[in-house]
Amino acid sequence: MRTTTTDEGEDDIMNPIYELTDHAHSEEELAPWLDACGTGRETIDGLLLTALDCAWGNWKAAAKPPMHPYANPAYLRAAETSPWRWDDCLPAGLFMYGLDTEQWHRIIAAMNDLGRFGLVDTAIVRRDLMDGEESVLAIRDNWEVADFDACEWSDPNAADPYICVVYDLRRLAEDEDGKPRRMKGTMRYDTHYSLSGFDYLTFPDA
Repeated sequence: MRTTTTDEGEDDIMNPIYELTDHAHSEEELAPWLDACGTGRETIDGLLLTALDCAWGNWKAAAKPPMHPYANPAYLRAAETSPWRWDDCLPAGLFMYGLDTEQWHRIIAAMNDLGRFGLVDTAIVRRDLMDGEESVLAIRDNWEVADFDACEWSDPNAADPYICVVYDLRRLAEDEDGKPRRMKGTMRYDTHYSLSGFDYLTFPDA
């Protein structure tokens, strides 16, 4: 990592790979997500920062071309001489550098988590009428859409009758993790894949 001095005189750590990209966000903004999936290796973490930059507030569109406007020729030259390429915002070949399955899951979770950060947080929950168990079926970014889908999916006449209800996703996360981590203005709740496949969910620190 390279250290630079800001106008306020404070040292700021910049990843040299990420510095070369035409990025829209600072490393400080992306730090809570990189903290969850970073490896400490400059090349990998620089590419992860760029992937996170792509995903910011753009969950669905992040996997569609153009994935990122690489305007810096120096970055393009560096990319041409590296073993990386971009597939759905994530560099292929990461396992060649010793990443294990757990690290890969953390990367995917960070991408998903960041991509939906700041959106309206609603969850469609299936409530089994016979045994009383509940499970998250889907996440929707619009309460009205979630309510419509929940009505469509409910089937009290099925062999295993159930109804679908809409919950506040943050409240579900709070129920799952009573001791969330505060990270640079965010609250991170560990959910261990129990809420619609997410390992954790992040919300603004209230």
